[in-house]
Amino acid sequence: MKLIVDRSIMLSNVEVAESLVGSASIALMFKDFYADFYDDRFSNYVCYGSKVSANRMVTNNIKDQSKAYGKMLISEDDIANHIQESRIYIPINLYDNREGLSTADAYSIVRRFKKYSGRITLLITSGCINDKCPVNSEIEDLWYGFKDYVSGISVGGSFYLNREIPDCVREVRIGEYMILGTIPYSSPNEKFSEPAIMVETQVLAVYPDRNHILTDGGWSSIDTHNCKLLSEGLEYVHNSCDYTIYTDKNNQYAVGDTVYMIPDYNSLVKMQNVGREYTK
Repeated sequence: MKLIVDRSIMLSNVEVAESLVGSASIALMFKDFYADFYDDRFSNYVCYGSKVSANRMVTNNIKDQSKAYGKMLISEDDIANHIQESRIYIPINLYDNREGLSTADAYSIVRRFKKYSGRITLLITSGCINDKCPVNSEIEDLWYGFKDYVSGISVGGSFYLNREIPDCVREVRIGEYMILGTIPYSSPNEKFSEPAIMVETQVLAVYPDRNHILTDGGWSSIDTHNCKLLSEGLEYVHNSCDYTIYTDKNNQYAVGDTVYMIPDYNSLVKMQNVGREYTK
């Protein structure tokens, strides 16, 4: 089994996303489990990810202190040491209860460093697992309270591509749309684009008496039951940790044949050690 990655389609999806966010800019998520998808053609974009990003959330280095003392501690040196970077991000928890500062703690920081307001961006931490993401009125209320101290707001999640984005949002961070061309929590529509990745598996055994084939790749490396089959004439039956069984109703597949599918986003976490092939 291997994962085929087409970076030219990834870049095309980013360009489509730019057309969907109005005056906001697009930033790219390269999480550790797909950080290797990055190359220099994405260098013109703000990129997030510990292996590719030059940006820094200045509060990250004191999260342990905040947990211990219930207060976010930050010094002017911490800001000044990174003011040469294009932006300073302050993560904020806006009703979604993920990582990030409380509104009160974030406000106390930005008031102290108003002279850096042109470089500071509030980063709303809502992301892909998100039934509590803030509605537009809540984002606008946040902006009204902070607008004298920050340059704008960054929101996370490709699902924002299917929403009207408030003018105060300066940046939309995407990952799933770049890779799969899909928008979470949305039915397929004209905004969807092309998948930039595809999985190739091999037929390892054929059972014509029951119209079944067995392929490599089970639940330890990919969620085949959630993948979109591209190869025709097959229907998912079940999987083990190492293999997947499909119904081959026309008995058209033989040992050594290839089965293609589009993985879902969650499968990428499991596929970190699966071989890659980059087509463009």
